Amino acid sequence: FSDPDPTITIDSGSHTISAPIAGDAIRVNANEGASLTLNNTVNQSVTIETGSLALGKDADLKGNLTVKADADLSLAGDAAKVSNLTVESGATVRPNGGTLTMETATDTSLPAGALSGTGKLVKSGSSTLTVDGIKAFSGTADIQKGTLAVKDSQFNFNATIAEGATLTAGAPESIGLMGYYYAVNASSLGSYWTNLATLEDYLATLTVNDIIPTSAHLTDGTFNMNKDNWPEPYKPGSTCPDYFVAVWRGVMTIPTDGLWELAVAWDDAFLLAIDGKELLTGTSNTGNAFRRASRFLAKGDHDIVISLMEVTGDCYCPIRISGPGQQLTLLPLAWLRPTLAAKRISGAGTLALEENAGLHIDPMVNSGRDGFDDAISALTLGTGSYFAQLGSKLTIGTADLSAQSGIAAVRNGYQYYILLFATPWIPGAEPDGGCDLRARAEGRLDRARRERRGNGLHRRRRLRDGVHR
Repeated sequence: FSDPDPTITIDSGSHTISAPIAGDAIRVNANEGASLTLNNTVNQSVTIETGSLALGKDADLKGNLTVKADADLSLAGDAAKVSNLTVESGATVRPNGGTLTMETATDTSLPAGALSGTGKLVKSGSSTLTVDGIKAFSGTADIQKGTLAVKDSQFNFNATIAEGATLTAGAPESIGLMGYYYAVNASSLGSYWTNLATLEDYLATLTVNDIIPTSAHLTDGTFNMNKDNWPEPYKPGSTCPDYFVAVWRGVMTIPTDGLWELAVAWDDAFLLAIDGKELLTGTSNTGNAFRRASRFLAKGDHDIVISLMEVTGDCYCPIRISGPGQQLTLLPLAWLRPTLAAKRISGAGTLALEENAGLHIDPMVNSGRDGFDDAISALTLGTGSYFAQLGSKLTIGTADLSAQSGIAAVRNGYQYYILLFATPWIPGAEPDGGCDLRARAEGRLDRARRERRGNGLHRRRRLRDGVHR
């Protein structure tokens, strides 16, 4: 090109450039249905103004790459590299089963919903890559250097964290709980809703059809799963599919210590568990009658699991709550926050939860519970954060489990093993260079009860009730 700032316009068809391109900067405009593939090393900056640009085999973009709103960046080969990437809101980035390596030297971010599809994302360079809305990406993340910061209510990829690298889970920006929806057959009756262990075993055999946060459809600000408050296609009536299971997971924040009562009416089978212990269960519908149960709950965060099975006809489970200074009212969404739901996380790096963040390594999005045995070198919990592992065990490396008043809960065999932190704490090195978080938790419950009873953070009664900060 003689023009130092050339524009490549693709009117129709698919075209490939493998030769070097002259010029200082390149702009690409592709009409709908047309595309351009770059199959070479490009030293200039590239801007995708409109349409689709594909990176072919061994493509290496060393300049700045900008994907404008409504434009699309994809992989057409096995692997490609990008040095500096800027993605505007509304644009898409799709590895398409290939490996996209981001060697960014400066901090950058991908807007909500930009990264999608399958493949492998390699994070290289010492910078931080922040991804907002990553649930549409179901491939693999390989964090070789720097930090990958996830800002979403779930991520459906497997993550490997190299030594010296960090995967950071941010606090959810939405309120409410994360909802998982499963289609089941007519033989699945309500017997699974008698206790949490039986239900979790059953859910681990199912495949998730939809993952929908309650904040996306409960517009009245309460957990009122009644009539038209269900998300599509689960609304009662002609569009409501029979035989499905809904499970909502997250954290409930109680405003003050005391005896709290929850009241629920449901159709058809129902379970409500707080801190791993059932509070209300039923294998048949209650009609319009509300069932009630009470429990002493300490001020702060509590793990909550709610599940409903729909057979035919109506489906509902509005939840009401009352307690000290709180009259009976529908459970406010502002008291609830979804936790990140993750697949497998492993490697020699650090898994870090930001302040008030939550993370479930959960069979709801994992391939099952048996043999799930992950290892990372460090787990860092920010103030008010919550970590729950529902697999077999999580092994933490030498002297690298730290927290700032957070909660680490490992659920194994459907018993919670809890680590409670009132002040910053780093354990001493283990004799074998590692540790099993479960074993540590067993020994620390009594120690936490003894050492911290005096400052009012823990009492015997509260600890018996489950996971409390």
